[in-house]
Amino acid sequence: MFEIKGLDQLQRRLKDLERRSQSLDGTHELSFAELFPDSFMRQHTQFATMQEMIDVGNIENGDDIHKPEWCAFVAAHTNFDSWESMKSVAGQEWAKRKLGLSR
Repeated sequence: MFEIKGLDQLQRRLKDLERRSQSLDGTHELSFAELFPDSFMRQHTQFATMQEMIDVGNIENGDDIHKPEWCAFVAAHTNFDSWESMKSVAGQEWAKRKLGLSR
């Protein structure tokens, strides 16, 4: 006969993961600070913070991030080839954090 230990802990972890995943349903409005925490910026860019990147990139208003110059700036100063790619990876990492899957 085999004795399996830890099933209660696994069941609690799965219920927690289910609860967290339900909180991701739908759309979310995130600040730059939530989407691009300093740890993300240090890992993927030449900047310590998103504010530093915005300042160096001469972003003056929200419309500026839709300009081709910003996309070129992102490609030149990050691990990403475009702003869309950077946002996509940031979103994936945000979801992992919300699910408790990142360390």
